[in-house]
Amino acid sequence: MADGANANAIAVVERRLAEATADNGWWREALDRATREGAAALPVLFPALARRLGRGLIGGGRTAEPSPDATGGEVLVDLDVWRVCDAAGFVLLRACTAITSEQAVDLFLHGDFEERTIVMRAHALRPVDPGTIALFGEAQRTNTSTHFEALCCDHNLPARACGVADFGIDDVNRMVVKAAFMDLPLARMFGVEEHANAELSRMLQDLATEREAAGRTVWQDTDRLVGLAPTRGTLLRLLGGLEHGSDGRRLRAAEALARQSAPDLLPLIEDRIARERVDAIRAQLTQLAGKWKGS
Repeated sequence: MADGANANAIAVVERRLAEATADNGWWREALDRATREGAAALPVLFPALARRLGRGLIGGGRTAEPSPDATGGEVLVDLDVWRVCDAAGFVLLRACTAITSEQAVDLFLHGDFEERTIVMRAHALRPVDPGTIALFGEAQRTNTSTHFEALCCDHNLPARACGVADFGIDDVNRMVVKAAFMDLPLARMFGVEEHANAELSRMLQDLATEREAAGRTVWQDTDRLVGLAPTRGTLLRLLGGLEHGSDGRRLRAAEALARQSAPDLLPLIEDRIARERVDAIRAQLTQLAGKWKGS
C-alpha cells in the first residue's frame, strides 16, 4: 500500500528498509561501518547489497520530499520501483556525510550492473551536485536501459537539476529524445512537461519522421509533448494524427490540439468529428470545436 503523495520520501525509505532488514545482522554491521568509516567503506559494502539484502520491492508509492539543495521545488519519487538494495544504497550514501561527488561517481564507474543501478536510483533523493551532472552524462552514453531508467525515470531529478551547474535545457532535451528512442513513457519522467520547448518539439518531430520513414513505431507521447510547445510542422503533425488508424494516436493528437488555437482549421475538425467512431475521441474533438468557435 502506498504511503501517499504527501509522505516524506526519506522517512518512507528508511521505514520500509528497516522492516525488510529487521532480522539482518549483516545490514546493521554494514550501516555501522559506513557511519564509522565513511566513504572508504562503500566500495566494500555496495557489491554485497543485492546479494545480502535482495531485490524485493519496498513499495511506498509516489512520495514527496523537501528539496535537499538550492534547486528549489520538492523532490518527487515513485518508491514502487525501489528495491531493498536500492534503499540500502541510498541510506549508506546518506550515512557518509562527508562523501564527495567524485566518490559517489566512482561507485558507479567501478561497480557491476547492480551497483550501478543502485547508485543511479539513489541519486533521485540526493542533492544535485557535480556528481549528479556527471552521472547524467553516463546515462546519456549508456546502452543499458536499466541504468538510464534508474537515473532519469520515476522521479523528478532531471527536471529538478535543469539549470544547475552545467545541466541545462539542451541536456534535458537530449535526455527526453533518448527516452523517446527507448520508448519510455513520458509519465515516468516527472516534471519534464514543464520544460517543454520548441527545440525539443523539433527534435521529437524529426525523430518521428525518421521512424515513420523506416516503418518503425513512433514514441506514443510525441504528440502530447510537442503540443505543449508547438514549432513548425506541429499543427500538421497533429492533424495527421487524427487520421491515424490507432485509437490511441488519434486521442493523443486530439488532446494535443486542445492546447492550440487555430480556429481556421475548424472545418477539418468538424469533418473528423462526423467520421470519428470512438466516443472519447469524438468528445475531445467536440470540446475543441466548441473552444475554437468561441475564439
